Amino acid sequence: MGNHFCSKGKPDSEADPPPPPESSQHLGVPSTLSDTVAATAGTSLPPAPVTIEVGSPISERDSSPSARGVVDDEEEEEHRITVQKSAGRRAGVSAEACTVERMDSWRAPEYHKTAEEVQAIKSMLASSENDKRQILFGHLRDREMDKVILAMRRKDVTEGESVIRQGDFGDAFYIVEEGTFDIFVKRGDKEPVKVMECGPGSSFGELALMYNAPRAATVTATSDAKLWGLDRDCFQLMVVTSENTKKKEYEAFLEKVPILADLNKYELSQLSDMLTSEVFESGQVIVEQGDVSGDKFYILEGGECNAFMSGQEGEVEVKRYTTPGEYFGEIALLKPGEPRKATIKAGAAGCHVLSVGREDFNRVLGPITDVLRKNASKYPSYKDFLTVDDDHPPAAAVDNTDDHLAGSRI
Repeated sequence: MGNHFCSKGKPDSEADPPPPPESSQHLGVPSTLSDTVAATAGTSLPPAPVTIEVGSPISERDSSPSARGVVDDEEEEEHRITVQKSAGRRAGVSAEACTVERMDSWRAPEYHKTAEEVQAIKSMLASSENDKRQILFGHLRDREMDKVILAMRRKDVTEGESVIRQGDFGDAFYIVEEGTFDIFVKRGDKEPVKVMECGPGSSFGELALMYNAPRAATVTATSDAKLWGLDRDCFQLMVVTSENTKKKEYEAFLEKVPILADLNKYELSQLSDMLTSEVFESGQVIVEQGDVSGDKFYILEGGECNAFMSGQEGEVEVKRYTTPGEYFGEIALLKPGEPRKATIKAGAAGCHVLSVGREDFNRVLGPITDVLRKNASKYPSYKDFLTVDDDHPPAAAVDNTDDHLAGSRI
């Protein structure tokens, strides 16, 4: 499988456009969508507007004057998706109604693939070089990603075949494993203009699935090709609803944190939108004792991490975090400059944690921080687990079975 590419095409004077498609729509392709996809079970998602964040173009545009003129003309005349900057991290995405009944009755399809094909698809979906796919699929956990891959269906394409046509109703998202494609856009009565070339590792078709919009361009194979497609139902019900499930799980984690006990459902929901997933390898330091610059609060999502305190007897393990939902570092949100009381390291198998920084925390919950500070004194700190006088040496590892040890002040 070659390196993926997606480059700007030639101006229409040099392009060799295919026959005009059935209808004319304008190309509006933002390169980065919202960093997470939100949906609420049991409610219909509105068709427009959507909330997204816009960054740099998907591909490097040709900087030559002739090609630049085509691009500028497109940008001036195309009907772009309405953009509204969001105060939080998550954003609404237009899609077909995801009702409870629809989700309950739907079952994800599974199409046979070799181990090599599974790995190839996984590598392409997880490519760090493609912001678009990172935003679409990067938030999925391993088991969710496996389901998406199983649901993708192989499509063999011959040279000259148009995979999608401008103006048609979108029914699938495609990722290219082999072959090359030209992308054409037709505006008004003008001939179609070649605007891009795509090859292995590139993808197309997600906009029509996310925004209930007609196809914005025609994609035609310039060689025999091999694609993997994810259909409309799979895209919406697996990608969109998985985020809703994860959001509820995050809120459940936050409900267990004592200093957040006074938050209502809305405030918990807002705070859950601020959580970011982080991965730490075995032995990697997450929090360091004595650090005064720390400004993050952490919740264990998976794996294991351990707390250590250094004193006269050296470094001693004082606590183990093994249960999803356990948390540490919350005092950093409320007391800027407070030294960390212990060092937290990822366990033998590493760990996944959710984190929120003080800036995001204050933006959402700033008005009630005084109430939260009062709650902070109601549960133990790590030093309560150690006796350091001569008659009582430092304690061994502290068992974490008691509920009141779920969070410890660092």
